[in-house]
Amino acid sequence: MTLLPFGVVMAQSRVETSLQQFSAEAARGYIQPLADLTSANLNSGFYNSAEIPYLALHLRLDILVMGGLVTDEMKTYRAPLPSNFQGGSFETATIVGGSGGVFINPFDPLSKYRGSDGLISATLVPLAVPQLTIGALVGTELTVRYFPLKSPAGKDLPDTKLFAFGIRHSISSYVKVPVDIAIGYMYTRFQAEELIDYKGSLVALHASKSFSLFTLYGGISWENGTLDAKYEAANQPSGTKVEIHLDAKNSTRFTIGGKLTLGFFSLAADANIASVTSFTGGIGFEF
Repeated sequence: MTLLPFGVVMAQSRVETSLQQFSAEAARGYIQPLADLTSANLNSGFYNSAEIPYLALHLRLDILVMGGLVTDEMKTYRAPLPSNFQGGSFETATIVGGSGGVFINPFDPLSKYRGSDGLISATLVPLAVPQLTIGALVGTELTVRYFPLKSPAGKDLPDTKLFAFGIRHSISSYVKVPVDIAIGYMYTRFQAEELIDYKGSLVALHASKSFSLFTLYGGISWENGTLDAKYEAANQPSGTKVEIHLDAKNSTRFTIGGKLTLGFFSLAADANIASVTSFTGGIGFEF
């Protein structure tokens, strides 16, 4: 069960075909929101409690759904004009924008250039992943996300793979405070064949307090994400690849959320406030 960062329900060829029309400089601005939203989503949902027993065998499976918030400023960027327009730039749509902008040559009104349209129209760009957590040994838990998705034969979709691992350790084992405190690290990699290669990491300091069936949790995280794209440009000799590197905007995030636990079943939701805001919800089963 997964919705890839830009939606596997949308044929991947549309993304690649659109990128093929761009120079490296223009493509960076066009897909920058993809890097920002992908990183905001994949660095979400790592925890919903800071309570980690010192020594107790348990297994937890979470099905997480994240949504990165698309803002108005993500929808447009200034793209460079082709060389036959004697340089300059114009405002047009990004991958999450609407219709592409149109530049009219002020010296020749019949000479026009139109930018590419956006491919994703949504207020929230979703992602869903399974997450398995195993613990606890000396106040430490391990978390894994893994989902390979192979394209069916004859379908114009890429083979994709999502892998992440994390480790969390209880600080409450050493410090007596009225709340549970933990620190954690998570590394993520997402690949869509040669087209997309995303890598991200997160360090989180978080706390929680349980009130019977309800747990209030939150924390501060320091994160980074990079997205590399490789594609064959239409105006280049066959086999020539254009490679671009993008850094995601988020560097610090604040999380606040709550979890309701009913026996081995739980529901959790949180908001992640950062340069790119995201929301997370999930159901969990613990044994």
